[in-house]
Amino acid sequence: MEAVPQPDTDTVLPDDAHQQLWERITARLQRGDTLISTSDFMVALSSEYEAVTGATLTMTLRDLFHDALGNFNREYPDRYVAQGVQNSIDRAFLSGCFKLDWDVLRIEAHGPNSIARFKSQDRVRGFLEELRIPPSAIGVENCIRYAIDVLSGLVEPLARFDPTEPVLPPVASAPAKAAPPPLEALSEDAVAALVDGTVSEGEVESRQQEQEDVRSRVEEREQRAAEHVDSFVRQGYLTTDEGECVRQLSQIDTREQRGAIQAEEANRLRNSLLTKEQRYEIERKLKDAVDHSVLFLQAFE
Repeated sequence: MEAVPQPDTDTVLPDDAHQQLWERITARLQRGDTLISTSDFMVALSSEYEAVTGATLTMTLRDLFHDALGNFNREYPDRYVAQGVQNSIDRAFLSGCFKLDWDVLRIEAHGPNSIARFKSQDRVRGFLEELRIPPSAIGVENCIRYAIDVLSGLVEPLARFDPTEPVLPPVASAPAKAAPPPLEALSEDAVAALVDGTVSEGEVESRQQEQEDVRSRVEEREQRAAEHVDSFVRQGYLTTDEGECVRQLSQIDTREQRGAIQAEEANRLRNSLLTKEQRYEIERKLKDAVDHSVLFLQAFE
């Protein structure tokens, strides 16, 4: 029987830790997590690594895992990424059914054509092509059956989980050998690349600007996300109370932007509504909601 391919982390992890790590990633996908980008996987992997080994992922090991994941997902997109995409599309299709107030008969009658149009859109095809996933890999029956089962009360909507929390409890007593050696001492080439000019100052500035551009786009999407609060509450991204807080925070932002209140008053109102830590947690949830769902939700409209 041919072995199931896995990312090349067994060279830096003991066999048992390597196996447990990827079993946990598989469990996340099976419960409905939308792991698609390398960043998605790294958040999950960092949490599971600590649960398995009892150690925090070092920067050197993080870089090695990041490269291994990126290479693996490009070579074997059907192993993990395809399931993450299917989970995301299942959620988006269900959200579209809620928005259109479709019942089971309408889903059965119009669902296949809706998904066919979705798959034919250039932006969707381009996104899937970038991931190396053929449109035919999207399970039409999966989307329809999931939506019907939820509306019929046979299953609960896929729950949202904190990606920084392990999918299973931490290993009770991880053996000492599970923690890898301090790879910083073995990564002289990587250190040399940083000090010998391989990465130029111009490249650093360029990457910083790219990060700022990405951050600006994320902030813009999170502001638009406030307009979709009801959908996010139904899908389990936010609780009802959190949804109401998002609406109030959005109103405060609007008043400040229009000059109705000054920044100091706006901050006072925000702090009276939620602590900084609570606002950060909601912002993280909204970011998780918009990262993958916006493309699919808009595509179904």
